Amino acid sequence: MYRFAAVLLLLGAALPAFAADRKFDADAKAKAVAPFVDDRTVVVLHVDLDAIDLDALLKKAEAVVKIDPAEKALAKAGLGNALDTLKKAGAHDYYLVVSLADLPAQGPFSVIPVDKNGDPKQIAKVVGQLFGLAASEELGGAVVVGGDTTLKRLAKLKPTPRPEIAKAFAASGDGAVHVVAVATTDTRKILEEMMPNLPPEIGGGSIKVLTRGLQWAALKVEIDPQVNFQLIVQASDNAAAKELLGLLTKAMQVATKEPNLQEILKQFPQFLETFTPKVQDDRLVLRVEEKTLVTSLAPVVEMMRAAAFRMQSTNNMKQLVLAMHSTHDAFGAFPAAAISDKKGKALLSWRVHILPFIEQDKLYKEFHLDEPWDSEHNIKLVKKMPKLFASSANAKLAAEGKTTYLGVVGSATMFTGEPKGVRIADVIDGTSNTIFLVDAADDQAVIWSKPEDLKLDPKDPHKGISDRFAPDFLVALVDGSVHLLPKKIDKETLNALFTRNGGEAVTIPK
Repeated sequence: MYRFAAVLLLLGAALPAFAADRKFDADAKAKAVAPFVDDRTVVVLHVDLDAIDLDALLKKAEAVVKIDPAEKALAKAGLGNALDTLKKAGAHDYYLVVSLADLPAQGPFSVIPVDKNGDPKQIAKVVGQLFGLAASEELGGAVVVGGDTTLKRLAKLKPTPRPEIAKAFAASGDGAVHVVAVATTDTRKILEEMMPNLPPEIGGGSIKVLTRGLQWAALKVEIDPQVNFQLIVQASDNAAAKELLGLLTKAMQVATKEPNLQEILKQFPQFLETFTPKVQDDRLVLRVEEKTLVTSLAPVVEMMRAAAFRMQSTNNMKQLVLAMHSTHDAFGAFPAAAISDKKGKALLSWRVHILPFIEQDKLYKEFHLDEPWDSEHNIKLVKKMPKLFASSANAKLAAEGKTTYLGVVGSATMFTGEPKGVRIADVIDGTSNTIFLVDAADDQAVIWSKPEDLKLDPKDPHKGISDRFAPDFLVALVDGSVHLLPKKIDKETLNALFTRNGGEAVTIPK
C-alpha cells in the first residue's frame, strides 16, 4: 500500500502531462465506476492512463522537488513498465474507490475497465504488485483488485445510484487525475449526533454548516496548455457556500499557528491567499496555475517527502527492535552483532539472524550460516535485501543492497562485538534510556548481510550520525520507541544513551 500511495502522490503532485488528442466524457467516467459504488462510498480517484507521459511527468516533478537520480531511474523502470504493460493489456482508466464498508481492515480497492480484447490477468498482476495484493476478480467488464473480504462484498453488491459523482466529474471537466469526495447519509447523521457543534477555535456554531451545506468536492489536474489544479466544492446553495468559505477561512487562520505551516508561510507568504477558494454561485472554486504551483508546492512537497521518509524510517526501526525482542524471547538474548563461527570469526550480520522474526524465514534458510556474507553462495543473496532494511530516503543505497539502520558497537553498548548477545537484564540503565539502533549517515551504509555496524567513538559519539532529518537524527531505544534527537545533543548525554550500564541519569532530549 505504501508504494502505491507514493505512486499516486507522484501522479498528483508531480503535475502530469496530457496527450493532445484526448476527448473527455464525464458520463462515461462515472458510468465505468458506477457498478462498484454504494451508499457508503466516500472517495473515487480516477487516473487517465493514456494521459500520462512519464518522461514529461518526471520533468515537471523536478521543477517542484529534487529527485534523486536513482529514484528517477527506478520510477521510469518500475512505473514506466507498469503503465506500458497496463495500456498494452487494454487498460486506459484506473479508479481507486474508498468505501466505509471496507474500512479499516480492507482499505481501498482498484477498478480497471478492460478493453474487449484486453488481458485481465496481466492487468490484475500489475495492479496487484503496485498494491501488494494478489486478490482480484473480473466483475462487470473490469478487473477489481482488493482485499478478499472486499471482493466477496463487491461480487454481491447492489450498486446505489450516486448522481453527485457524475455531477462532480462533469463539473470538473477534462483532466488526467480526478479525486471526487462525497458524503454519505450515515456520515452526516453520525457527525451531527457525535459533534452537534463546531469547535470554538473555528467559531463554533452548528455542525450542519458542513453536514448539510457541503454536497461534494472534486479536485482535478489539467493542462491547457499549462498544468493547473482546480478544486470545486459544491454547496447546497449560495448562502451555504459563503458559510463554508467563512468556516474554511477561520480554520486556515487557526492552522497558521502550526509550526510546519509557519515555515511554509515564511517561504511563500502568499500561500493562504493563493489557496483560498472564491464563491461562485453555489460553489467554492479554487484554480491554481502552473507557475504558482511550482513556487508554492516546492516547500510543501519537500516537507511532505521528509515527513514520509521519517515516518517510514520510524516504522522500520520499530519493527527491527520488535524482531530483536522476539529473538530474545526465543534464544534468551538479543542478537550479537554478528553470526560467528566456532573460532569467533564474524560471518553474517545480526540482520540475517532476525530474518525469521520479520517474516523472512524463507530467505533465512537460503543463507549458508557457516559461510561469510561474501562467500560464493551468500553474496548472491545481497540483492534480496528485505524492504525493512532499505533506507527510506535513498533509493540508490537500497538498489545496492545497503542499509543505514545500524547497531552501535562498543564494549558497553547493545552490540559489544563479542559472539554472545546482550541480555535484557544487562540493560542496567533501563530500556527507555538506551539506544539500540541508529539511522546512520549515507556514507556509513553497509551491505545489509555484512557483519558491520557503527563503531562508537566516545570522544566523538556524533561521528557517523545521519543529518537526513536535520537538525535531528533518528534512534531506536531498547524499549522499541523511536525518537528524533537533536544533532546538537552534547557528547556526554549521547555517550550515556549509547551505553547500557553506565549508571547515568539521562533524560531523552526533546
